Parts: sequence; structure tokens; C-alpha cells
Amino acid sequence: MPKIKVTNISSLVNAEHLKDLFNSFGTIVTMSAMTKDGEAKNGDSQMLTIEFKTADEADAAVSLSGTELGDRPFVVERMKEGGEAAAAHSADANGEAAKGGGGGEKGGEKGDKDD
Repeated sequence: MPKIKVTNISSLVNAEHLKDLFNSFGTIVTMSAMTKDGEAKNGDSQMLTIEFKTADEADAAVSLSGTELGDRPFVVERMKEGGEAAAAHSADANGEAAKGGGGGEKGGEKGDKDD
């Protein structure tokens, strides 16, 4: 089933607030909150994963990314089947994610000095 990941969640917002908000996009199958130390909690969270019944519901929920709730905008991303968030990076013409450069070589070569 399709999942989303919600990050950058304000400490002023709890999982119940987000559940109410995301419920408007469709049927929430599961929802789990994780804190910075990795423990699941029912209250405040650093990250929230929500599993929707359909892909259309999850896609619609991603539209909330950047919405300010509490004291900052939260981030919403679709998750891949393996549970990893889908890359939010730009893609090239072939649909492949852009990659960073290798840094290149330092300036010119040093020549032998004539003393």
C-alpha cells in the first residue's frame, strides 16, 4: 500500500493533529510516529509515516508539503515500496536523478624549479 513520510514536524503539532489533517485525503490504513531517538510515540514526533488505501490518496496528500503548521512548514514525500522516501531531486531528460560532481582535479601540474 502507498505510504508517505512527513518530516520537519513542529513540536507544537502532534500526530493526532496530522491524522486529522491527512484523513481529509482518504483512508489512513496505518500511521506511525518516530522521535529523533527512533522510539515510536503517540504524541510529538520528528517523523510520521502514513499508509493510505490508494496511490491517488497518497499522491494528493503530498500536495500539503510546505504547509506551515505550528511554527514551521512540514515536508511530505511519497515513499518507495522498500520504505525509503522517493527522491525529491530534479531529474534529467532521461528521468534519472541528478548526481553531484566529482570535484575535478586541482590546478595545473607543478613543474621542476630551476635554481
